[in-house]
Amino acid sequence: MAFVRTGFMMVAMRPELLPDGITGIEWQFSSGLMSHEIWSPRIFDTVTGETILDLLGADWDGGIDTQPDGSFLLHLRRYSSAGQLTVRIHRATQSFQFGSTGGAAEPLSTIDRRIREEFKRIRPVSPPAQPKAPTNWILLGVLAAMGLLAVIAFWK
Repeated sequence: MAFVRTGFMMVAMRPELLPDGITGIEWQFSSGLMSHEIWSPRIFDTVTGETILDLLGADWDGGIDTQPDGSFLLHLRRYSSAGQLTVRIHRATQSFQFGSTGGAAEPLSTIDRRIREEFKRIRPVSPPAQPKAPTNWILLGVLAAMGLLAVIAFWK
């Protein structure tokens, strides 16, 4: 693990080379709420140095599973949207698909934009707010009535 200075902060970076020999990943460590470890990936071509996907410096968390066919699964989640996503990346065909199997192949050159779009699409929708029951008012009324009864009982 290496430490890199970004502005006033020191950031932990962990490099990784995938078994295909042409795909490198830099993992940036950050700590979230309640000490959650967040590992944000930047995937790049080790031959050309070209960045394939850059999710560093945000609330993206990920993990990699290499596959027997030479592809790899990138498991992502985003803390700000509470969504999760798996992407299968095929470097040999320069394509990717959403999900671990069966998704439509898309050009690898669009992966950064498409992942962000997909996270916006799968963002959970909050249920409409329900009106609060007047429990506080009922409790206040019961306490006031008890206080009034205590005053009346005291004056008798």
